[in-house]
Amino acid sequence: MTADALSLPFADNSFDAIVCQFGFMFFPDKKAAFEEGLRVLVPGGMLLGNVWDSLEENELTQVAAATVARYFRDDPPVFYGVPFGFHDQQLINTLLEQSGFDAIEVREVSLPGVARSALDAARGLIEGTPISHEIVQGAPSEFARVVDAVAEAIKSRLARGRSGAARKQS
Repeated sequence: MTADALSLPFADNSFDAIVCQFGFMFFPDKKAAFEEGLRVLVPGGMLLGNVWDSLEENELTQVAAATVARYFRDDPPVFYGVPFGFHDQQLINTLLEQSGFDAIEVREVSLPGVARSALDAARGLIEGTPISHEIVQGAPSEFARVVDAVAEAIKSRLARGRSGAARKQS
């Protein structure tokens, strides 16, 4: 079932828990979505979710965003700003409080991403996100070239990181 987070088709006090994986950042009105979630939770129910940190803290996505932008100098795709734009823990806490939640716990969990190759990482960062649609709409003949350029930029960045670490150890 697909449902609008701002208008859930469920009765009040219907759920013990709501889990939202990497979705909060896409809600157009986050406070209204949290209020709607609270409405359908039983008293004492739990809202559990996660969001990505800022683009600045997600190095390979930052590399992908910068590389893609070079192909669209006049009107670069903006997708990466959305999922990486709702990371401020204080803002999240405030919105949850304003929505009626209590006993709020916001914590940072950092886990590494793993890919078999730079090309696999590039494919995930491009083909696995809506930015692929922006590229196809803006420059369909460049799609494969953009993916390859992102892979090369990732390889280059990782190589610089490894050589920097090697120098520090010597």
